Amino acid sequence: MTHRMRCDACGAVSPRSVDFGRAQDWQLRHAGRHPSHLTYTETLTRPWRARPQDNR
Repeated sequence: MTHRMRCDACGAVSPRSVDFGRAQDWQLRHAGRHPSHLTYTETLTRPWRARPQDNR
């Protein structure tokens, strides 16, 4: 699973990472540089794989 943060004010996005702390660090630094950017959206990507099943 990977994490990514997006600033809802300007659309800037963090790098995608398996470590939530990296995405959160980006968000906190971004908020520090832009105090009016108060809302963020976290995107989680969880890969899934479908396999055909023999239903005989």
